Amino acid sequence: MKTGAIEESARILRRNFDDSFAVAPPVERPRVEDFLTIRVGGDPYAVALGDIAGLYRDWRVVAVPSDAPELLGVAGNRGAIVPVYDLGALLGYPPEHAVPWIVTVRTPLVALAFAQFERHVQVPSQAVSVREGASHVRGTVTVEGAPRPIIHTTAVVDVIARRGHRPAKEP
Repeated sequence: MKTGAIEESARILRRNFDDSFAVAPPVERPRVEDFLTIRVGGDPYAVALGDIAGLYRDWRVVAVPSDAPELLGVAGNRGAIVPVYDLGALLGYPPEHAVPWIVTVRTPLVALAFAQFERHVQVPSQAVSVREGASHVRGTVTVEGAPRPIIHTTAVVDVIARRGHRPAKEP
């Protein structure tokens, strides 16, 4: 190998070595999951943000005749008529009279009303413990050191469907 070629190779190696310190090492960002923290019957819960289509406050809900005590009525949302259910009553709590907050579930379009919205949180994936089953709770998420049950919206909607709740027809 000629002297010029060796010097060129050494120069390239030095430049590559020096350049490797000029670039910051890639930072691995921890995976995070998004939740809404809410209270139902005064108890803390979380709802996975990916499970809902929207969060609303003070919807105009029109009562309809029904034998389902959980059905608060119906509301209009983007051209659709959406049944609105008391989430607390579906979870076994006494019916609440003031339920200003509503989340809509993606499929089928159903609205679940509750009394208290706290905030949106992002937590590291390791703070989430998922449990499979038909229960309305599918695990827990630790928020600020305290575990909160995660409401399984699909299971809640399944309860509505199993009960066959539909607005009663006018006689």
